[in-house]
Amino acid sequence: AGAGAVVTEEAGFTQTTKNYDGVISHTWVIDPNTLNDARVQLARQDDDLDPNCPGCAFIIRPSLVSGKLSNQPQTLREDRFQALDSVSLNLFGGDHFVKAGFDYSRIKLDAFVPQNFDGVFVFTTDAPFDANNPDTYPFLWQGGSGDANIALRNNIVALYVQDQWRAASNLTFNIGLRWDYEDNVYTKHDWQNFGPRAHFAWDPTKDGKTSVRGGFGIYYDQVLLNAPLLATIFEPGRFNFQTILFPGYPDPLVGGSQV
Repeated sequence: AGAGAVVTEEAGFTQTTKNYDGVISHTWVIDPNTLNDARVQLARQDDDLDPNCPGCAFIIRPSLVSGKLSNQPQTLREDRFQALDSVSLNLFGGDHFVKAGFDYSRIKLDAFVPQNFDGVFVFTTDAPFDANNPDTYPFLWQGGSGDANIALRNNIVALYVQDQWRAASNLTFNIGLRWDYEDNVYTKHDWQNFGPRAHFAWDPTKDGKTSVRGGFGIYYDQVLLNAPLLATIFEPGRFNFQTILFPGYPDPLVGGSQV
């Protein structure tokens, strides 16, 4: 994977993904007007990215990319536990259909994601390297070091209630309120994510041929569990980088000036 266009086969990698899922659900008809639906899920995803050229530096030229991508090899394991339950009620002869419930997820992500550990060379020419021609030497080299083992944890909770109200034979309202909580991977907490929703459907002619609809709502997105991105945001000192202008090649420490 990853090879093609300006990316050589050498810079490609083999990606292996394994998914394991297990779900238990239970639907309980409590009485003719009450239904309870519960579900528990356990899931695991393993991703391994093995470069075609392990140990190689990443080489960037104006029209060609070769070597090994700077963030490989990678391993990622995501474990997810989810539990949710909802109860549905038919009230007042069916004029109100009320549904309420909760949804909880616990996400555990462990990854190994290096950043420039084998170095990155940037050239300003596509000409092959010639030790006797200064114009073919790289313009820049950057190497990274630090802790590539990343552990992310996230708890997501949602509580909600909604009422589908048949106000008339040709007019229905959907009114609800949802509360979302997420601990944002580390220690940031936001307890004020209340999302009201309202919607109506109206058949002005009462013949089923015309429908007028409208509504609004407030929604909250979730954190994208991208391991290297979140590690950079929440732990900015995790990686250290050394940059050299006009480095030697293939040994960047021979010549050049450190930035």
